[in-house]
Amino acid sequence: MSRKEPDDRAVQDVKSALDLLRQKFVARFPGRVATLDALLGRARTGDAEALADAIQAAHKLRGTAGTFGQPAIGELAGAAEDALTRCRDQADDDARWDAAEATMETLRERARALAADAS
Repeated sequence: MSRKEPDDRAVQDVKSALDLLRQKFVARFPGRVATLDALLGRARTGDAEALADAIQAAHKLRGTAGTFGQPAIGELAGAAEDALTRCRDQADDDARWDAAEATMETLRERARALAADAS
């Protein structure tokens, strides 16, 4: 049984759809970072639900970044997820929270750079 090759138009349609999704990802990235930042702020005051939400948001960002051609963002989000998980595991360790904050600052810088590139 022979496999039918996709026609050029179908391939181009898929590429166009992926390009649009990549553009949407980049456009939404600063908002996702702001949300993650706000969750970190609440988590640092002892809000366990905010910390769980921050870990989940970082995890989602980690996964989607690579899918949409932003592996560096995925790595940063992974570092944030790991740092936040360490905070959950030992919430009374200020050094862990400081490390999470430093990772968030790197994400904020990346979001500002992407926003500047887009304008």
